[in-house]
Amino acid sequence: MRPSRQTSAFGSFADTILIESVKYGSVVTFLLMTVISAGIGYLVYSYLLVDWSNAAEAERKLILTKEIENKKTEKLLEGEAQFRAQFKKIVDLYQEAKPLLPEETEVSDVLGQVETAARRNGVSLTGLAAVKESVKSPKAEKLYEREIPAVVTGAYPQVVRFFSDISRMPRILLVRDFSVVSMKNSVSAGFTLVAYHAPPPAEMPAIPADLAVDKTGAEIAAGGEK
Repeated sequence: MRPSRQTSAFGSFADTILIESVKYGSVVTFLLMTVISAGIGYLVYSYLLVDWSNAAEAERKLILTKEIENKKTEKLLEGEAQFRAQFKKIVDLYQEAKPLLPEETEVSDVLGQVETAARRNGVSLTGLAAVKESVKSPKAEKLYEREIPAVVTGAYPQVVRFFSDISRMPRILLVRDFSVVSMKNSVSAGFTLVAYHAPPPAEMPAIPADLAVDKTGAEIAAGGEK
């Protein structure tokens, strides 16, 4: 019974459209069908296609974001080799310069090297003591200096070789207040040795742990092997 009723209802609706078409003309019928089609399309979009459309839009935005991130990563990787080369150069320069500028606690090592130079050249070295505290150097920005008065005694050629050795030491040293006293078989030269050293750790910028020299060197070597 129900199918026949539905068929008759649909037929009645079609007959109504046909009658109205004859009554008002084909133009009005066309507009009416357009409105009905638009309504049916909106209902189909609202209930069936809107979720799919939203999901597709979200997926498109996610893909676009990943493409932007990939381009940034590619750009970083393009400059990685140049960065490693420049950073390795800085590390090498730092390793070469560090022995020239000891820390304050290493000034005693400098004194030991001066004493070794005196023994090597057969001269007597007296008064070698860091009697003054380190102060900020008025001539070398951001460096500290310590004055070390001393007297060297020996034959003239040996004293000359002693000062020559000091000038070739891998440290930043300065000799000033130089005076010479001639004796019967030797000379006595008084001088003030100025040893420069790095600022205290509290005044130096902190180096990130992941950029420490030894660790970075190992990473650079590992990167080169790859």
